[in-house]
Amino acid sequence: MAGDCFTLPLSTKNQDTAEQLLQTWQKGHMHPSTLLYGLNHGAAVHICQRLIMKALGGAYQPNKPHPDVMWLGLSEDEGGKQSLSLSIEQVRGARAFAYKSSVTGGPRFLIIDPAEALTPQAQNALLKTLEAPPKGVYFMLISSHLHALIATIRSRCQKHPIHDHDFDTFQKGLMMLNPDAAYDPLPLKWICALKHGDYTAVQQLEDFDFEGFEEGCDQLITHGNQSVLLKMIYKVAGKKDKRMVDAFVHGLLLALVDIKNYHQGAPTVVPENTLKAWAEHTSLAKVAEGYCDLSRTLKQHDQLGLDPRQTMINAVSVLGRLNGNPQ
Repeated sequence: MAGDCFTLPLSTKNQDTAEQLLQTWQKGHMHPSTLLYGLNHGAAVHICQRLIMKALGGAYQPNKPHPDVMWLGLSEDEGGKQSLSLSIEQVRGARAFAYKSSVTGGPRFLIIDPAEALTPQAQNALLKTLEAPPKGVYFMLISSHLHALIATIRSRCQKHPIHDHDFDTFQKGLMMLNPDAAYDPLPLKWICALKHGDYTAVQQLEDFDFEGFEEGCDQLITHGNQSVLLKMIYKVAGKKDKRMVDAFVHGLLLALVDIKNYHQGAPTVVPENTLKAWAEHTSLAKVAEGYCDLSRTLKQHDQLGLDPRQTMINAVSVLGRLNGNPQ
């Protein structure tokens, strides 16, 4: 894999955040607890790695063990199923790491990613350490959802927003990571929008049929025909991959956002001629109502652990009401 955390591109706003953190470190004013929050996960990780490399020099290499660096993240069981939360036991292990002496004699870093996965009990346990952090230990919290963290943890951290990458930065980063790969522009536009410009996440959705998905949305919105998307649901559900399910439902949300953007003259993912046809078969009022209903469907799925197949069917039914001809 080509590229590293210093050469891979960042958008202007994210580059500014990275430079600000590096300058703060060089001046010796680094806060003991930093919170990087935003939906562009890859950018947050890159910025964090840049800071650690600056602090530890050549002794630290991303994705390789270092005695003074601990990454606390979601684990997988023997079957490859990923856990959904970070427990109080894991935080206790991280606290034990934090209170040990530095192996190299320099600073130590403890990265928690994703921080929103911390259970309430784990967050309270972590708070005790953040309130009185050991000298020379720096906590880096990475979170996609800022308000999933309790207010007292947020208040103990120096917060930095992480922004989406534009499509140009997304493409440049992807080409640096995979210089010999050839990509179809249509899926890339969808993935860039769904993953907030995180070019490190492209491989997660490479198997998703975005061409078929766009055609299914077109059939549903312009003709009230659900059959293309319903057939796709069974393929997606059969993969038993939460990321695929999320891409399907969030893709429907993105289709609605694109109709709104088309009306407002804002950038879109779907081609303009297709959006023109979509806009002719619905209204902004129906789009707004559909967006609220779809968001509610996704929230119920996440909170109640509903069957993914039924969640996708429900989502398609919501979109079917756009043109007043649900089937």
